[in-house]
Order: sequence, then structure tokens, then C-alpha cells
Amino acid sequence: MTIAMVKVTGDKELMEKFKRLGEKKPGMRICGELSKQIVQNMKALAPYWSGTLMKSIQSRPTKEGYNIHMVEYGEYIDRGTQPFWLPRYAPRFEAWASSKGFNWFALRKNVAIKGISAQPFIQPSVEGAMAVFDTTAMTVLNQTIRESGFNPR
Repeated sequence: MTIAMVKVTGDKELMEKFKRLGEKKPGMRICGELSKQIVQNMKALAPYWSGTLMKSIQSRPTKEGYNIHMVEYGEYIDRGTQPFWLPRYAPRFEAWASSKGFNWFALRKNVAIKGISAQPFIQPSVEGAMAVFDTTAMTVLNQTIRESGFNPR
């Protein structure tokens, strides 16, 4: 499941300057750093039981930027759900309920009445990464300039 598409675009003149510095895909390094920060934040904020959700959160490059993926149920944990009946036989749910000290049948009834409450971790992760975006972009820009051997003097 794709959670977010990270794409940085900018003014043509700025992109041309990046290209002259030797950057083949302007903005991709910034996208990469931003997506790494989002993934790191998501892994830190995601609820933990077996580690499957946390391990599944990954960033993958595309032609336009980076996609962030995770297991499908991560969205339900993040946003919560409407009431629904859990299956009668669900070993993983039963193991989780047992590890938390919950009665499996009482838990099934509770989810059927109330649903699953939201445990937001996606939006706070993106907001946290965007809070330091300027610093990240400047760091990548300075690194690109140093690597290009550009000397303004």
C-alpha cells in the first residue's frame, strides 16, 4: 500500500542551476532525504506489537520522487475503523488480545460495537519531517555544491 508520494518541484531557473552543478535529477536527493525522515518518524510513532507494521514501512524511489509503503492494516490503525465483527477464529488477533490481557470474545464484541480507535502516526510523521524541511534542503544543496567542485570566488 502506498502512503505518500514525495515530490519536490521548483522554479525552472533553480532546476537548471542544479543541472549545471551536475545533479542529473534535480530535487531527487531532497526527496530522498525527506522520505527517509518520514519513514524514520513513522517507525518511531507506529504502535508496536510484533514489529510487522514497523518493519513494513519503507521508501522506494520512482521516476517522479519516492513512494512510502507499509502493510495494509497500518492505515486502519492510523485512522481507526467503524464497528465490525472480527472473525471467530483469528490466531494473530487472539495472540495479541492474550498478550494484552484481554478476553478474546469480549474484544470481538467491543470492536463490533465501537470499532478500532485511531492511533495516528502517519500525519504526525509527515508534519515532523516538514518542520525540518528547510534545513534538510539546505544541507542537500550545500552538499551538491561541494561535490560539484563549484567555487563562487
